[in-house]
Amino acid sequence: MEDRDKVRRVLKGLLSKRIYYWGSKLLDTSQVVISHGCKTYRLLHHQSKSIGESYAALNLKGYMYPIYFRPGTPDVGIIIQNIIRQEYGHLPTHITPECIIDGGCYIGDVSVYFLNRFKNCQVLALEPNRENFALAELNLCCYAERVALINKGLWSHEAKLNIMGNFTGSKMEIVENSVNEIGCINIETLVMNFDIEKIDIVKLDVEGAEQHIILENSENWLKMTRIIIVEFHGNEIKERCTEFLQNHGFEAYQYRSLHYFLNKNIS
Repeated sequence: MEDRDKVRRVLKGLLSKRIYYWGSKLLDTSQVVISHGCKTYRLLHHQSKSIGESYAALNLKGYMYPIYFRPGTPDVGIIIQNIIRQEYGHLPTHITPECIIDGGCYIGDVSVYFLNRFKNCQVLALEPNRENFALAELNLCCYAERVALINKGLWSHEAKLNIMGNFTGSKMEIVENSVNEIGCINIETLVMNFDIEKIDIVKLDVEGAEQHIILENSENWLKMTRIIIVEFHGNEIKERCTEFLQNHGFEAYQYRSLHYFLNKNIS
């Protein structure tokens, strides 16, 4: 799988952006059709809304419950990348996670993937955007015994921050007297509140907040974490966080846009 991703990166460097884009779209289509059939492709791209004129339902092979999404929005691409193409599935073969923190869970897509792949795992899923959170509630309600869904952002410490943007572009920033305030919590507090002894996976897709979560007040929870999976938002953030994690005993590798960090101090 890593060799295939190396080929992808080479092609990305050689091909024009336009050709690479359409090649990527063709690959997405083929992956959907091969793994779930033409009907699933049509449903993803041409499904009409079915619940309160807001959501559509998708049934996928191997998944216990329907996955709801907003047709014609970034939800479609997210489902293809994270559930159908399993971008978060490139873990060491001996890993069977039991405790997962999903920072920036969006519509619950990655949580749904992990809950179906690892039948005994427990997930703490956090999403600050209220519209995304409402859809995550719907997607995760059937897994309620194994999920704690929290309408807060993940940050370096407990705080009230401003939330901006929508869909996959929702991000948090420090703004005083904002009408769009959202509560934020840090991993250290989650560990205490949920009596966590070890964390198998911390997943971070948090639109830039990863630098605060990783670089600030992280010494204690890093020691008890086996794997961190991050989608970085900016090269400078990536370089700083990668160097920091490597200095704390993590080994790094990449699959597509995701950066995996394995704690070498935990067998």
